[in-house]
Amino acid sequence: MAGVPPNFMVAAGFHHVCMMEGPDPELRLSTLQYDTLLGESKRHADEIQRLKFLLRKHNIECDTSLPVTIKYVSKNASLVKSTNDDLKPRLPAEILLRILGFALTSPVPIIDPFYSLRNQNITMIERFSRQYINIQCLAVSQVFKTEGLRILLENNEFVFTQAVALENFAKVSPQLRSTIKHVTFRVVGRYYDDVARNVDLTGNGCYHDTIPRFLAPVQARPYGMVNDNGIQAYCWFQLGDFLRAMQLPRGMMSKDRPQLFPGISTMRLDLVNFCDHLPLGMSAFAATVRWHLGRIVDELVVTGLPDLEASIDEQMILKNLLRDEGIFSSGCPAFVSVNDGLKSLPVYGYNHHVVTLKKGPGKKVSKKSPTPHHPEGGKPPKSTHPAGHTIWKWAKEQDDEPKQWIEFDRASSRPMSEVEEEEDDEYDDSDDQITFGTLLGLPFLPMFAPPLVNQGGDELYDDADLEGMPELLDPEQRAA
Repeated sequence: MAGVPPNFMVAAGFHHVCMMEGPDPELRLSTLQYDTLLGESKRHADEIQRLKFLLRKHNIECDTSLPVTIKYVSKNASLVKSTNDDLKPRLPAEILLRILGFALTSPVPIIDPFYSLRNQNITMIERFSRQYINIQCLAVSQVFKTEGLRILLENNEFVFTQAVALENFAKVSPQLRSTIKHVTFRVVGRYYDDVARNVDLTGNGCYHDTIPRFLAPVQARPYGMVNDNGIQAYCWFQLGDFLRAMQLPRGMMSKDRPQLFPGISTMRLDLVNFCDHLPLGMSAFAATVRWHLGRIVDELVVTGLPDLEASIDEQMILKNLLRDEGIFSSGCPAFVSVNDGLKSLPVYGYNHHVVTLKKGPGKKVSKKSPTPHHPEGGKPPKSTHPAGHTIWKWAKEQDDEPKQWIEFDRASSRPMSEVEEEEDDEYDDSDDQITFGTLLGLPFLPMFAPPLVNQGGDELYDDADLEGMPELLDPEQRAA
């Protein structure tokens, strides 16, 4: 930092820790996906041949042309010839589906489905979260596997704590993945050095109001890496691995790239152990968000972001995941690493922001926009502001409180409560100026001049231009 005194950091109370970002030194994502698919295809072919051999050994005909569903099997059970039908009671399809529903529905989110858990990424209670479902039901028969997978994905919420678990989830058929509307990514940042120890990574402020001093665990570098002084962080790069895992290879005859979650509408990112000392991380996932994933959700909740000024560029990139008039919410960290895993923390004080894409020339916001309707909140209350000036969103202020309708200002994209509070403060300041000038016998002069206006009547600068950030454009204007 040029022009800054050497003792500035010490005098200001900022404890600086030098580190670099890098890829995961423990487990990298498979770069040769084609080889992985070939290996799995060979194993599946060998298993099919083994099962066909068992069928032929017992003089059972293998017919794969029939649909494999519980309703079909239950309906046509009387047509199947068997010598011991009296010893095999058959239940109606409705009862079988209800049994599967109870067995494969969990009251808590399922963590890293179809993949082994990493204890460092979950809490002590979450280690027993899989006991609420009986995944062995899928191995009963092909019928139970087909119907059970559908019930499992439709009736549960999922949390991914490993990028490889998210990549492995792509093996599920697109029809089943399209039923998922919400997904949570828990990105647990990791730090590496020559020797394992705890390092004080407290930055501009405390990590959480309940944690005045942030002692992050630093792991020893795996064998085979070059020993060199300095901490390697795997935080923003890990978030980039999660987002890159959502990319699926495009088909040979298709122009559109398939999505991992075609029906997703809301997403939550829980960033854990992200400190204020991390270097700029937008380059780790900016290209993936802007040119590969695009705008895929209507609501994005991010917890655990570093200091607001230290992560403003990363927030700007993440907002590009939102569709027009989507809501971006950021809050304090939800977890912190401890010796035996993670510890959950209360999340409160969400900051909300509505992303409104800038319209092209000649396009205006319709004052008769349809009233939003949420399946949980219903219709919002009637606004006291002119039509078209505000927009309602169904969001929450704290995790332990239910969601509620929040009104936002379209011009500033902020909650109306904040806008009205600032207007009241400015009104009080103007009253003080008028009173002080009247006492001195001086004419009233405004403290701030109006914004510069060009000949066309539009403001010469906007907030995005002043901050030096690229504008958010809608797809039509971007194509033009």
